[in-house]
Amino acid sequence: MAQDIAAAKPDERYKETVGYKRNNPGNLMVQGIAYSGKANIQQPTGPVTFITMAKGLRALAMDVKMKGKRFTTITQILTEYAPSSENDTKGYIAYVGKKIGKGATDKLTFDDKTSIALMQAIIAMEIGYGTCPFTEAELQTAVTAAKTSE
Repeated sequence: MAQDIAAAKPDERYKETVGYKRNNPGNLMVQGIAYSGKANIQQPTGPVTFITMAKGLRALAMDVKMKGKRFTTITQILTEYAPSSENDTKGYIAYVGKKIGKGATDKLTFDDKTSIALMQAIIAMEIGYGTCPFTEAELQTAVTAAKTSE
């Protein structure tokens, strides 16, 4: 019985990741993008720190939206998002494709549903130990907020 209860407990290791601690579940890296909600103090390298998780989710939604304007496939998006100098990009592409049910070179339509699916897969890969700890409603709020900003 104790094993069943332990097995049912969700994996919360994501709470110890740098991306989660920095309110940045997409592990967006420090660069010149002026995302709303960046913390005043940033580390010189590594993931950006946001003042709230909602701001970090919105920033990921913005990133997905911006890439959706330039790219049409998972391969194109993730080659830039997760470069091979820092990641197993081929493995990342295969993982995201499997999670969202699309092939690596299938053309994507960037509606809310696709954006949320991409965010869930990216978060699961970046901080979630294979799962996205955020609800679809939280991700929808981020996608909606990203639409009102450039």
